[in-house]
Amino acid sequence: MEIRLKEINYSAASYISKWKLDSFLSKKLMKKKEKINLKEAEKWIDINSSDKNQVLRGIFLIKENKKILIGLARLMFIDYKSKVAELGIYIGEKKYIGLGLGTKAIKLLIIKAFLKLKLRKIFLRVNKKNRAAIKLYEKMNFKIEGIMFQNYYNREKNFFEDVIYMSLFNEKLFK
Repeated sequence: MEIRLKEINYSAASYISKWKLDSFLSKKLMKKKEKINLKEAEKWIDINSSDKNQVLRGIFLIKENKKILIGLARLMFIDYKSKVAELGIYIGEKKYIGLGLGTKAIKLLIIKAFLKLKLRKIFLRVNKKNRAAIKLYEKMNFKIEGIMFQNYYNREKNFFEDVIYMSLFNEKLFK
């Protein structure tokens, strides 16, 4: 299956509105589940697409010459002086989870970060209990840099969980 990262427009608003309300996805992203309407989702798209310190892309599955939006990929808080950014990604459409599409999208985002933006490091945050994601990132040569103990409040279980910081340096990718 082919994946492409493309800019998004207001046609993505209904997806974003749905994904922000998804409990499963909220837990994986360590974000609060929230209900937003289409206008609020459009405003979110405007704000995040126009932020010069961010690259926001839709993850599109190319199927029978059609582009199907299945998730989002971002480089956030880009520090052009230090050449560092935070990576964020999710597959919002559940039927496409576990098919390796997120891995393909991450690879495309890494290429964008290192070859086009000339960043030297990207990092990410992941819940320590999200073993599948950690295993995937390690397979892609991300290394654990540290653990923020009790850094994420799990509302459902009413306790704090640890968050792992992982990073990938440009030189490690191209050796």
